[in-house]
Amino acid sequence: MVVDWDRIALDVKAGVEFLRKQPGIRYVVLLGHSGGGPTLSFYQAVAEAGLSFCQDPKKLVPCRDDLAGLPKADAIVLADAHPGVPVILLRSLNGSVMDETPGKFDAKLDPYATENGYNPSGSSHYPKDFQTRYYQAQSLRMNALIDKALAERRKIQEGKGPYPDDEAFFIPHGGNPGAGPGGASQLHSMDTAIALRQTRAPQKLIKNDASIVKEIVTSVSPPELDAKQTTNSFGKGTKQLTLTSFLTTQAVRSTNSLDGIDHCSSNNSTICAVEKITVPTLVAGMTGYLFIRDSEEIYEHSVAKDRDLIYIEGANHGFAPCKLCGPENAYANSQKNLFDYIAAWTTERLPAKP
Repeated sequence: MVVDWDRIALDVKAGVEFLRKQPGIRYVVLLGHSGGGPTLSFYQAVAEAGLSFCQDPKKLVPCRDDLAGLPKADAIVLADAHPGVPVILLRSLNGSVMDETPGKFDAKLDPYATENGYNPSGSSHYPKDFQTRYYQAQSLRMNALIDKALAERRKIQEGKGPYPDDEAFFIPHGGNPGAGPGGASQLHSMDTAIALRQTRAPQKLIKNDASIVKEIVTSVSPPELDAKQTTNSFGKGTKQLTLTSFLTTQAVRSTNSLDGIDHCSSNNSTICAVEKITVPTLVAGMTGYLFIRDSEEIYEHSVAKDRDLIYIEGANHGFAPCKLCGPENAYANSQKNLFDYIAAWTTERLPAKP
């Protein structure tokens, strides 16, 4: 997959400019779902903070000058937005892979070994010490991949590469775009007790009957049981990228994949972007999926004076009722509850202009 990350902001710019020219359009509200979270939050952060944000020297790949002067939106909604494509890859990397060799694993770090806590037929139970070592191993692997890619890129810039512009970059046992949650060695997709599946503090949760409670919010998503099969395959388990695609879209520095991520080392980061966004910001998490702690962390990093965090009971990643998460019709109102809340939130903050 060939992606040059900061170019996407120009597409968003065209959309915002078009909307601003339409009769009757009073406000523009960005709604970023899933990967739209880092895309639209990056756009808004650059629009508000300018090139200094995306050209920070700590960025693995700074943005280009033609992103200057992006028109701002009036508010942003991040609906089950993930923290950034690089974080998804980091947490999806099989941390036991040795020497980037397909099928070569360190048994002590193998997440699919029963002695390490793996359960092929239900929720796995990884001991805390294994989790700590595994999160660190994922970071070591990602950092090594980044160093390799940067070295190959320097060769190309010096005229010593196999091609004058780019080069293929494969990552075995790393999950494949479009393959869905399967094909990824994320511990919290297999172990339902992992910390990423719940909030650290009590947060607002819209129940199926539209009532709102405040509690520790926990994912009701069942464990994924196909990860071992898919991550070991080529089609669903291998990232097929270029150096540019990897460095601009998939790479982030870290010391561990749980809470030691240097989010601002990448431009593809919702968590970094919201640190520059001041317009009203709504973060909505779906409890029928996996971005529970991530949604809370996005909210925590937001600097908007007007910010809100809400979770939708039983909604899957696409906002529909999660049919595998509970009894039939237990979460039948998930879509309505989400969009009713968004409608009320935006109407309150962006009243009709005279």
